[in-house]
Amino acid sequence: MTSAPTLPIRVGIIGAGEVSQVVHLPTLQLLPHLYKVTAITDLSLAASKHASSKFGVPQACATVDELVKLQNVDLVLIASADEYHGDHAVAAINAGKHVFIEKPLCLTRQDAERIQDAEQKAGVQVNVAYMRRYAPAFEIFKQLVAESGPVQYGEGGTLPVMSWPMQSRHSLICQRIRPHAAVVRDLIGPNEFFVAQSGTSPIKFVEDIPAGAANDKKAKAEEQHQAFLGTKTASSAHLVGAYRWLASVGSHSLSLMRETFGGLPDRCDAAHTTEKGDFITAAFRYKNKGQGGGFAVSFETGLHGVGVFDSFIEVFTPKRIIKLQYDTPFVKGLPITIIIREADPAIPGSYQERVIRPTFVDAYTSEWTVLAEALEQDKPLKTTVAVSASVRGRACYPDLGECSSLTCLCSAIHSIRAGRRA
Repeated sequence: MTSAPTLPIRVGIIGAGEVSQVVHLPTLQLLPHLYKVTAITDLSLAASKHASSKFGVPQACATVDELVKLQNVDLVLIASADEYHGDHAVAAINAGKHVFIEKPLCLTRQDAERIQDAEQKAGVQVNVAYMRRYAPAFEIFKQLVAESGPVQYGEGGTLPVMSWPMQSRHSLICQRIRPHAAVVRDLIGPNEFFVAQSGTSPIKFVEDIPAGAANDKKAKAEEQHQAFLGTKTASSAHLVGAYRWLASVGSHSLSLMRETFGGLPDRCDAAHTTEKGDFITAAFRYKNKGQGGGFAVSFETGLHGVGVFDSFIEVFTPKRIIKLQYDTPFVKGLPITIIIREADPAIPGSYQERVIRPTFVDAYTSEWTVLAEALEQDKPLKTTVAVSASVRGRACYPDLGECSSLTCLCSAIHSIRAGRRA
């Protein structure tokens, strides 16, 4: 078992791309009392050397194996391509390193189980970097939701809906739909719009990437798509597109939804995806645990071309509407706010709206701070890789819904393509 590291924790980074240059390296540089980046590696050695020079990282390694074997690395941050998260995590774990993985954890159930098995044998900590869940505003938001009574639900029951002749072949209208009582939205503009105004000036290196690397990544992606979706479904471009979007930006929203509402939804009532799979809407159904009734969550995620970051989770209760509003994480210091709309009990018939801004400390800084405390004190975080016995062996994996929600959504979308009703 690996012993708890002392501060500052020595970090090795796999992946010197945009998220490392724009977010992680600057954040770690501003936390010298907690961390020291000692090594970095990338498929592009030029990228590694650039990051090493710009951020004062002592060692630019040629390979992942070289980095994970270094004695002066306590924790490995995996910020490589999603397809390689499983391989890189297992390599770091087997070398006795703690691991912090940029979302998603991985792309298949098999890789999730490989990571968990390696973690248990090595006695290290492996956590997933869902920074939104470590924002101080999120903790306040959850408390407000909990004390505001049950999430609103439709007293009139469900609404039966049938398909109609003009229905899109990529849409699914289920037999029974509930009015939504919560909204989870992540409709964002292109990253490059925000990154260009972040003041970080990242550089992309491609010229020295080894020949064959692109083909290897493509083959690995196809293998993983088939492993998760099945061969037939993986042949559909829009379903693969939906799967990959949910595994990237969508995983943030699914993760927030699970923690806010206490776990997985009971089912996915309806779903729709665009031809490319880059816009997805769904209706998830939850039960009000211990309070009777139930409610629906309207889930929306997608990428558009306007420089707007429209990301929030909003909950409707009988006397209060609570909204947690996120902004782009690529511009440091933008606040995450809570908006409360309710009647003013002191003034009959009145309405009031409040905005709470708990702090300007960004979510990445918060998650790295919490991680340092967890590693130093050898206590688990809430975004671990734990896969319960009921999940192992099923077509789902931890960080995407522990993640029956992705499986449920993909099943619904597949039903659209097959022309079946859910």
